[in-house]
Amino acid sequence: MAFEVAARLAAAPVATGLEALFVSGRPGPEKLRSRNLADASDEELVEELVAMRGTNAEVLANPELRELFLPLIRTDYRLLDAYEAAVPPPTLAVPVVAYYGDQDEHVDEDAVNAWSAVTRSSFATRSFPGGHFYLEQHAAPLVADLFACLDTNAPHLDQG
Repeated sequence: MAFEVAARLAAAPVATGLEALFVSGRPGPEKLRSRNLADASDEELVEELVAMRGTNAEVLANPELRELFLPLIRTDYRLLDAYEAAVPPPTLAVPVVAYYGDQDEHVDEDAVNAWSAVTRSSFATRSFPGGHFYLEQHAAPLVADLFACLDTNAPHLDQG
């Protein structure tokens, strides 16, 4: 979603103030692949969520909470599975910084580096220890890096 918004802002006939695109835990648009989890059984979906370690186990163990929670997750996966980039790369003239967990089973360095194709400007990656939900343990350094990248006096966005 962030890429689509940035692409539309970049195409706007008036200046929008778009300075950079920051993405996290997702392959670049050219590397997206469907995992078909929207149609998985409840048990398969719960198994996937447990493996990703991003959902509280108590929520998944409680039948009433699962009944409320799983349809939301299915909708997210349905949207992800159906997504195709609407604008061909390179679309952006602003720097792109991609963050990811170095132990994420679904997003490897090659998939993250695919974000470089969406920009005519600089591109950088930052990995953090952990899986898909790495930022639960690394929120402070990630936010500090975001601010450092946006600081016009800092050369972060020019690093590869």
